[in-house]
Amino acid sequence: MEKTKSLSRALRISKDIQGVAGTAYKVCMVQSIDGDTMQACVNRENESIELTHTLVDSMTNAELAFTIAHEVAHYVNDDKRRLERKGEEYTKMLVDGISENNAKLKERGHGFLYRAICNTSLAAIGMAGGYLTLRQEGQKYESEADELALQYMQEAGYDAHAAISALRKLHGGELLDFGLWNSLILSVTSTHPLPRDREEGIKKKLRED
Repeated sequence: MEKTKSLSRALRISKDIQGVAGTAYKVCMVQSIDGDTMQACVNRENESIELTHTLVDSMTNAELAFTIAHEVAHYVNDDKRRLERKGEEYTKMLVDGISENNAKLKERGHGFLYRAICNTSLAAIGMAGGYLTLRQEGQKYESEADELALQYMQEAGYDAHAAISALRKLHGGELLDFGLWNSLILSVTSTHPLPRDREEGIKKKLRED
């Protein structure tokens, strides 16, 4: 009974967001997503937004509206495919660069072993650079999704300031201080901006609006 009520509430809020986003999708409630019971995500395989039971039950209507709207923004922007295309573009650029470098080394008379060592080093550096580049691109998409979610919330009649408390609930009730060194590492290796940075970005957008 409680699960039915939770699903009905999620569907009602989702319908509000769908109305302003102008897109259709299914809503599915699940126990966990990648082992996390407080999570939401886009599932492109069945064209749905997945929400965990714990997340839905823990949030107010406005907080849930932000969470759904954020995932809808990813869905509308097709961020998963955008990131895949970026990866494909970077891979092609890297392969072309290695091929060009190999040709230049060969013209200069360098042997196979020397070229192999140089090209392997270039590939390793390139792959590391690609990893970091895609992480930064993913963080940009997350910030864009936050901004679009705020717009959807406001247009659907929800209090966009609830995005702040929703974000805190998603992170266990508080935005942890990871320390300077860990924050620096996470800022370039994480798929999401640091929680505090996301909160500041949301607050800035709310002030602008």
